[in-house]
Amino acid sequence: MPSLAVRRGCSTRIEEDAIIASNKMRWESRAMNITKDISPLTEFKRDTARMIAHIKETGRPQILTVNGKPSVVVMDAAAWQDMQDRLDHAEAIAGIGKGLTQARAGEGVEAGRFFDELARAK
Repeated sequence: MPSLAVRRGCSTRIEEDAIIASNKMRWESRAMNITKDISPLTEFKRDTARMIAHIKETGRPQILTVNGKPSVVVMDAAAWQDMQDRLDHAEAIAGIGKGLTQARAGEGVEAGRFFDELARAK
C-alpha cells in the first residue's frame, strides 16, 4: 500500500520522507508527558483557563485524577478529531486486510453473486 505521502501526490522519495518526518514530529510533540500532563481535578477546577490554554498549545491530552487515580481525560477538540480520523483510517485498513486475507483463503463470494443475492433479499 502506498504511503500517505505518495497518495497525496508526492513525486519524489525526498518529498515523501519529509512528509513522514513532519507527521512523526507532530505526533511526537503530542506524546504524553506524565510529568506535565497529569493533574488533580481540583487543580483543573482552580485554574481551568490556564490548563485549557496549555492543552491547546501542546495538543496533548490532560489526565485529571480524583483521589490520586486517573478519572477523566481532557483534550483539544481538533486533536480529538484528528485522533478519531486516524482511528477510522486504521480500522478501514484493518478491514481491507481482513477481506484480502479471506479472499486469498477462498472465503466469501464473488461480487456479482453477492449483489444478485442482495437484490433478491429485498
